[in-house]
Amino acid sequence: MDITNYSIEYLKSGLSVNTHVGCGLGCSYCILTTSINQFPHHPICINSAKTIYEQITSNNSLFVNGLTPVYVNNRTDPFLPSVIEQTYEVLKLFSIHKISSPIILISKLAPDYRFAEYCQRLNILFFYTYSGLTGLDYNSNNNINGKNLASISENVPFKNRYHYLRPLIPGYNDSISKINSILELMGNKFRATVAGGIRINNDNAETFGIAKYDRQHKLFPHATWAMVLNIAKKRSLTVLRHTSCAIAVHMEAPNKLLYFNNPHHCVMQSCANYEHCAHRYAINRTLIEQLIQQNTSSHFAWNEDSEIIFAEPVEQELIAFLKSTYGLSVKAPQIILSPSEQYITK
Repeated sequence: MDITNYSIEYLKSGLSVNTHVGCGLGCSYCILTTSINQFPHHPICINSAKTIYEQITSNNSLFVNGLTPVYVNNRTDPFLPSVIEQTYEVLKLFSIHKISSPIILISKLAPDYRFAEYCQRLNILFFYTYSGLTGLDYNSNNNINGKNLASISENVPFKNRYHYLRPLIPGYNDSISKINSILELMGNKFRATVAGGIRINNDNAETFGIAKYDRQHKLFPHATWAMVLNIAKKRSLTVLRHTSCAIAVHMEAPNKLLYFNNPHHCVMQSCANYEHCAHRYAINRTLIEQLIQQNTSSHFAWNEDSEIIFAEPVEQELIAFLKSTYGLSVKAPQIILSPSEQYITK
């Protein structure tokens, strides 16, 4: 497997662009380091910021400025010492060329003084990952977390900062008392908290004693989500279920992944973004059809619910693009997985 395949890759909720691949923070639950033998345990530079920008903005790319969410260096940590300069180079190019899409950076570290300026120029969502997993990830140390929070408070405007309560692992940090203590510590320091479960494979299933899981999705029981919501309500905190929910809140737009009114995903009327998600926007079918025909030879049709139905196998990355950019429901007899998903789901 050529690790350069991870430089530009679609995830379920947006486009992942990476100048580096690999991480040395050593989180014991990491799905990449336990699923892919070739995935390096320290950052390796695989592409330049300039090349990435040119590729995603080319005429045949699956990217629409202003709509397609972009994750920067999430196949590493974007603020690791050996990665941070290229992360800023990506942000610099996006700023120069007026990229207005939501830009997502997920980190266990804190950005430096330069970050605040880019938050003024770009639609940046900074996610700080902290879930109180003592000894299982880098920033579970109280001193490290305290320093990070101080730096985030100084260098990330409140409207741009989000707390990632991820992963919640059964039997480790999913009790009422633990979640309550995490939200007490983190909640008011961030615009919102996004809660999430753990992606499971054979290795971390054994590590955490998890017998039943779905390789395709994160393990996050409905009862745990209900518990998080209940605690957040008592503390008057904004808690969201998905990264895409935070993107929707930040952009004041509908959640493109169509979770609206799903009781196990959507917080519904209690969410500040309810009115946006409830509103249905018209679809430019001609434009969509042109994009599809440029990227696949598979035959397709629209059904009465404005879903796209493919007749032949189609790439996951095209499906993810159509969902995360245009909010379209897509079905196919077979999905050809992205490079990382092929390894993670083996």
